[in-house]
Amino acid sequence: MADAEMPQIESPKEGESREVLVDDLAETGDYWLSVTDAARVTRRQEITIRRWIAVGELPVRRQRMGLNKRTRHVRASDLAKITPIIDPSAAITGEVGNLDLTNIPHQQAQLMTKQQEMALRCAEIEQTLATFVAQWEVDRHRQETAQYEALTVIQQEFSTHIQT
Repeated sequence: MADAEMPQIESPKEGESREVLVDDLAETGDYWLSVTDAARVTRRQEITIRRWIAVGELPVRRQRMGLNKRTRHVRASDLAKITPIIDPSAAITGEVGNLDLTNIPHQQAQLMTKQQEMALRCAEIEQTLATFVAQWEVDRHRQETAQYEALTVIQQEFSTHIQT
């Protein structure tokens, strides 16, 4: 689909920004594309991608990258919702460029939080299990005692019956 075929999107007024900022990849297998690479892989003009960002149609990464800290990135999954990714091999940056190194501390913090939640949940489950086991032991002992007493009564009745 050529740029002329896309519905016209109003450009924001001077000083007005409707950019939608994101920090994380949306899903497993998702990756970041620079605005330039987004234009290349979709066969669109870079200005079109920038307009989509400016009006909030295409979320953009909050943290700017590159040597000059001006390079903007979009998620491939968001781009694919707006327009087809025609040629993924047209991107200049390869797998190394797609590494999400700047997000590692955030991801690590999330993992540590989840690990702590899981450890707490494990401790709760272990406590619940210990309570159940203790109650089971008490119930088993009561049942054995009741069975022993019932057996004793039966034996006494049997002995009495045989003697008579």
